[in-house]
Amino acid sequence: KMGVKSLFYIRSEGSKTDSQTVDEIKRQIEELFNQTKPNPWRISCTMYLLAKVTQKDASQVSSGESKELFIVTYDEKPKKCFLNIKNSILKADREMIGIIDKIKLYIPRQSITISGVEYRIGDFILRVGSLSLGESPRGVIIEVEYLPCFNHQLCTGLMEEFITNLGHYEKAPTVDFGEIQPPLPEVYSLQHATYQYVQIFRMFTASIKPPQ
Repeated sequence: KMGVKSLFYIRSEGSKTDSQTVDEIKRQIEELFNQTKPNPWRISCTMYLLAKVTQKDASQVSSGESKELFIVTYDEKPKKCFLNIKNSILKADREMIGIIDKIKLYIPRQSITISGVEYRIGDFILRVGSLSLGESPRGVIIEVEYLPCFNHQLCTGLMEEFITNLGHYEKAPTVDFGEIQPPLPEVYSLQHATYQYVQIFRMFTASIKPPQ
């Protein structure tokens, strides 16, 4: 069973590349926690826009329609995908992506990838990777997972304290799981994690606008 996750980030800066930042954090982890054998870690997301929006028919979008759709995939779940539309998080078979592409109600607009490594450190899993929009590096994501905990509210502080071993990083946007409809079970899952990741993806894609 998975634990609870907290997310942190570093925006790209001119003084060093994202890969250099990731390498520095990896060295810190390996020296501080005596870790030498990380596993690969990868998350992919496609942001879709409602076809009416991409065709400049935004005035025809009803209040019940969502202009955006995010589809998130995790390498550890190769047969599943997770969809975020409005405040709903849906789990589906990976084939759903092909169906959505085929019906063309939503048009793919931007690809987002986090690629890096993960370390198992006692009751924690620490993941670090670079985030790219298409081919453009935009920053570094750090994920802390605490395995003994299944309720996000109960252990956020502990994970924030754990990350201070490596330095100070920006915390991901706060999420309210109570907004999700239909409600998710209290036990934390990849659906909860998807909602957290989509908020980060929204933040990094905020400058991407529909065609005028």
